[in-house]
Amino acid sequence: MRVLSSLTLSALLLASQVQAATISGFVHDRSNGESLPFVNVYLKGESRGTVTNESGYYAITGVPAGRYALTCSYIGYQTFSKQIDIADEDLVVDISLGEQAIELGTTVVEADREEVEEFDISPGRTALQVRELKAAPAAIEADPIRTIQTLPGVASLSDFSVGLYVRGGTPDQNLVLLDGTDVYNASHRSGIRHP
Repeated sequence: MRVLSSLTLSALLLASQVQAATISGFVHDRSNGESLPFVNVYLKGESRGTVTNESGYYAITGVPAGRYALTCSYIGYQTFSKQIDIADEDLVVDISLGEQAIELGTTVVEADREEVEEFDISPGRTALQVRELKAAPAAIEADPIRTIQTLPGVASLSDFSVGLYVRGGTPDQNLVLLDGTDVYNASHRSGIRHP
């Protein structure tokens, strides 16, 4: 009994495979005849389909007998659809696709303007107290210019020059205040350094 059931099932499977057909062909550009690679070719409403290769060739195998809508879609081209009847023989359907412009809807981008924070762009300032000057190492007497040279970002050109280069600036870009009053030529008098 089991042997008979197995034989019947095998015969049905063979019959269904014999009746299955293949749909194949090439997909071309209608304007110049060039082959179109990677085009979607499928039977509408069915779970059967394929993609063309680099030569524009496609093949949908194992299609049972019946009536189908062969559909072909590709970006930038019109969608192709054709009713076909499948019997027990293979079918060759070459497809020509015409170009179609893609129109996109208008995109409007809107945003609220944010308030810009106000930044303090005043120059940097360092205040030295008298006790800081007295605590700095000095040979004889507290030297404000030599004390300033020990701060980060401050350098002098040489030991013989008292001009201060602060963060890459030049000596004439520095302002020296003594109790809030401008001090001009704080480091020299007639080109000679004075304490």
